Amino acid sequence: MGLDAEIAVADTATALAAYDGQRSWTGHVLDRLSLAAGLLYTGALDDGVVAANEALDKAAALQSAKVLARLTDISNAARHYTGHPDAEDLRSHIAALTAA
Repeated sequence: MGLDAEIAVADTATALAAYDGQRSWTGHVLDRLSLAAGLLYTGALDDGVVAANEALDKAAALQSAKVLARLTDISNAARHYTGHPDAEDLRSHIAALTAA
């Protein structure tokens, strides 16, 4: 997943930087979730956890099945850090959001 994730991170970061409010908020939140998952997949645990936590509240507020389903990507990426407290907290937070 290395090179693909790195490309996804770069593309998503570009999309987020270009966000001007014209695109749907849901699309913007999906981009933020993609960035978080990509960061985690590329080994950037700290940045990935920060990006994920920033996006989670926005995702939950949307109450969109599509957005909440995307949280699985982040949880799967965080699974690579099993045993790390921040990754475990992130996965627990996602589990609580998706169970609600």
